[in-house]
Amino acid sequence: MRIFSSANFKIDCQESDGKSEFRLPENLHPLPRGLYRLSIRREAQEAIPNIEIAYRPEANRERIGSVRINRLEQSPFMKLEFVLPEKAHSTWIESGQIQEGSLAIKLTRLSSRIELFRSISRASLRRISSPQDWPRLARSAWTNFHQSGFSGVYRLAVRSTKLQRQDADFQKRYLQWVADEAAAVAEHGQKSDDLGIEKGGKPKIALIMPVFNPQAEHLREAIESVLAQDRNDWQLLICDDASTDPDIVQILDKYVNADPRISLIRNKENLGISAASNKLIESATGEWLGFLDHDDRLAPQALRAVAGAIAKHPEANCIYSDEDKLDEDGQRFEPRFKSSFDRENLLNFNVINHFAVYRTKLVKKLGGLRPAFDGAQDYDLALRVLSASTDDAFFHVPKILYHWRKSSASTAGNPEAKPKAMEAGLKALHEFLEREKTSGEARLIEGRYVVQYELPQPAPKVSIIIPTRDQLGLLRKCMNSLLDTTRYPNFEVIIMDNDSRRSETLDWLTEIDQIDNVSVHRYSGDFNFSAINNQAAQIADGALLLLLNNDIEICSPDWLDELVGVCTQDGVGAVGARLSYPDGTIQHAGITLNQHSVASHEYKGFPTTYRGQSNWLNMRRRVSAVTGACLLTSRKLFFSVGGLDEAELPIAFNDVDYCLKLGKAGFKIIYTPNVDLIHHESASRGFDDTPEKSERLFKEMAIMKNRWEETLKSDPWDMPGRPDALHF
Repeated sequence: MRIFSSANFKIDCQESDGKSEFRLPENLHPLPRGLYRLSIRREAQEAIPNIEIAYRPEANRERIGSVRINRLEQSPFMKLEFVLPEKAHSTWIESGQIQEGSLAIKLTRLSSRIELFRSISRASLRRISSPQDWPRLARSAWTNFHQSGFSGVYRLAVRSTKLQRQDADFQKRYLQWVADEAAAVAEHGQKSDDLGIEKGGKPKIALIMPVFNPQAEHLREAIESVLAQDRNDWQLLICDDASTDPDIVQILDKYVNADPRISLIRNKENLGISAASNKLIESATGEWLGFLDHDDRLAPQALRAVAGAIAKHPEANCIYSDEDKLDEDGQRFEPRFKSSFDRENLLNFNVINHFAVYRTKLVKKLGGLRPAFDGAQDYDLALRVLSASTDDAFFHVPKILYHWRKSSASTAGNPEAKPKAMEAGLKALHEFLEREKTSGEARLIEGRYVVQYELPQPAPKVSIIIPTRDQLGLLRKCMNSLLDTTRYPNFEVIIMDNDSRRSETLDWLTEIDQIDNVSVHRYSGDFNFSAINNQAAQIADGALLLLLNNDIEICSPDWLDELVGVCTQDGVGAVGARLSYPDGTIQHAGITLNQHSVASHEYKGFPTTYRGQSNWLNMRRRVSAVTGACLLTSRKLFFSVGGLDEAELPIAFNDVDYCLKLGKAGFKIIYTPNVDLIHHESASRGFDDTPEKSERLFKEMAIMKNRWEETLKSDPWDMPGRPDALHF
């Protein structure tokens, strides 16, 4: 059997109906599956636009397959790589219209899929940091091979190395920021305005500290951090839960005898963290309870800052703060800057701890901590307090007030280090869903909880709106993946054709219009994303509208189930998905607001394997906005806030503006990483890289800044406590 290796040949191009198409010589076929490099030299010194590759498989010559392309160079001398996933009977190249002339082409088969898989496996193994990363990295390597070939996997490995260096740089910047903050406080003192209350006065905060055989030095540091508070009205309630280390007994006796605000209870036998804490809760006289582990530390201003928040929010039942971690040497690292209270994020993991204080009266009413949930007793408490109150009773102090000790056996070092704790948390989450009468199933996946909401019955109809103009290769890929992959039972597709001209596009649109749940409608005139979608929304008869770009590829059968499940929860206005570029990097993981560029995708360009701070990118959570490239919303809500602004925001920021209108009306915008789609961003209309497009972009940006001036000053769903010096 002949094994193709490489070939050089020339092809004469001819213009045809606004495009150029040329076939690879028949004597090269059949081409075996594998990775190929295509080098194209154009006699006329002009770039070759919008190249696409298609083929007919050897096994089924009636079917047409498309190929993902990885461009290595973009110039008159073009190099690109592509993967043939199966043996090809014929192969051809399509491009935008170019002048007549000759193309010099070299086609090289780089390796077989088996050889590539071995190389990818070796590259992936070099990137493994722990055994629990093996499945994730293997999936990433295989996905990147399909998307971009071996070169894509190689570039992803290079990016991962850069991220490791970036993480190290972030730690250096964090330590510098910590030093600068300490120096500023030492020189000028802590501003009262920052903390909101003077040193004395109510409320009294009782600190609960169960103790069982910590390292002696760590216990001293914990107690000393309380004594160092710049606010005096506190209690430190300690329960020695039958420690066997005599040094611990002596240390506790010393501190109890030295300060009347410290009290001690000793258990004759070890009762566990919840039972020991409950003894202390019963004896607490403070109006508020705070929890301090026996080897952690409070920041000196912690109680003052919390008391200030309580004074500002008398309706609160819980106040929580940002936090960081301590390594074995006591050095601070891994800051966790949190958002305003987000119920959806709390269902992922215990975002409340640490530092958290609760109203004493409510904790006692709820029966304190529950021993059956030891290891996740604090998570269970947060969920029960939420059930007993409202989201508005939780307030965030955007300051690092707690330093959590990390060790190999602690959940600070690794949430999965204590499997029983994770299981107890899952049990607490199941009970919460039952109390809230939320139909769904909670699961534990890669160190986080995931709630899969049940779909309403019958499933609401979803009208999927796809604007397009020519670019048949993209649209066909989008529609094939949508119709072949989606398992959601009730949807229609509305294709809005914005003046396509190519005959093959028009023929294909006529053909697909015959499918029962697909309809094609015309929109004439300049591209206006807002107007196109508004017109489609008028046509749609679904209860839900999904705005979807024509350059999106669907990757999993349950993508629409997840979006609908989240969107139909109480108070949700819109839902967006995680979008990835074909090379395996992040394009969209929620939109954050700012005063400079209005909106940004902060982790854009990071590898999809990157989890972010505290697994942030893998958390389903509340955001200020999501991209209109994939946005699900209620049709009723869409019209109630006026749809998209087609008059002043025809191209950019219309999705952000729509989400902000929903937020103003009291609805939540949710980002879900449980839907991961491929996005060939702006492949249809291009980027804003011409003078005319740039002028229009800046005009729309000015409109947003004027319209949402106050809103853009701070994004409550980002990390308001994070200083500018620590942004990526």
